[in-house]
Amino acid sequence: MEKKVKQMLIGSSMLAGMVCIPLATMGAAAPPILSHPGPMTIHPTMVRSLGNGAKQYEFTVDGAVNTITTPPIDFHPLTASNTELKMYGFPTRPTNPAQLAVWKKAMSAWKASPAPVITVTQIYNQPLHKLSRQMHNTAESSNWSGYYTDSSYNQWDAVQGTFAQPTDYSTSANKFESSWVGLGGVNSGALIQDGTQMNAGQYGAWYEYLGNGGLGVPEINFNNITVNPGDEMYTFVSYNPNNGQAQFYVEDETNGTSQSATVNLGSAYYDGSTAEWINERPEINGSLSQLANYGSQTWTQAQAYNAYTGNWENLGDDNNSGIDMYDSSGQLLSGVGSLLSSTSFNATWYASGN
Repeated sequence: MEKKVKQMLIGSSMLAGMVCIPLATMGAAAPPILSHPGPMTIHPTMVRSLGNGAKQYEFTVDGAVNTITTPPIDFHPLTASNTELKMYGFPTRPTNPAQLAVWKKAMSAWKASPAPVITVTQIYNQPLHKLSRQMHNTAESSNWSGYYTDSSYNQWDAVQGTFAQPTDYSTSANKFESSWVGLGGVNSGALIQDGTQMNAGQYGAWYEYLGNGGLGVPEINFNNITVNPGDEMYTFVSYNPNNGQAQFYVEDETNGTSQSATVNLGSAYYDGSTAEWINERPEINGSLSQLANYGSQTWTQAQAYNAYTGNWENLGDDNNSGIDMYDSSGQLLSGVGSLLSSTSFNATWYASGN
């Protein structure tokens, strides 16, 4: 289903105790994003100085305020408190020793979160398009391959995963591939997700939020994260059902750059019954793209946070399903094998499809 992005509403506000720089006034509006032939760079409606070099940027996209905060000059996530980590958009420090090791690996690699530049694209990473036939042991889809955990209730409120950014072996501008982690999109249209995308030898990091009833926006690129083939990527998404706040965090562990975004979303955007680790061919201009040749990719640290037990749990320790991607002629485009471990699996490209 093609989704329409509404006009951006630009406003200004003041926050006590902070220096606020309004960049636009109430009532100014940009034209609908999808009326443009290509990506649109979104400018902040407000920049707040938080002291010691820290800044908070607000971007309004489809009526929702997207907040990106850059930390102070003396900040490092390994020594920051959980309060500071949350303030600056970083995943908080887990207490479980095994999960702490995963967190420390990502945070040890961190070097900088640059001033944000974001672009709203016309690329939609969609909910699962499940095929009605079931000819193999895995689920079959026209747009996803990968793994997901499944539950009958909102069990998951965070997900993380790492992978080495695959190389785009395609040369066509019509072929795309997205690698992402997310919550939702299997049992409903609600889906929050982030990851990387490649097309015609170009690579980037992004986040996206989709809601039931056609709500949401297309892929929003983090322009100041430079992604290269072979880079180790750490991806994290969370949702707080108490305040409706979604957090997106993408880090390139190879070059040490990261970016995060926090968006206050309603319950229509949250479905915690599934958590996913996916390779996708996205929707472009209302139709599924061909799948870029990504060769093969190994997913690791595939874990989801159980809201009821308060623990990070491994993909393989929960009810899970693999997904293979097929086109309309039944040709296998991308597939996964059995889990390599409780937190890892391989994904393989087979064809671009129709």
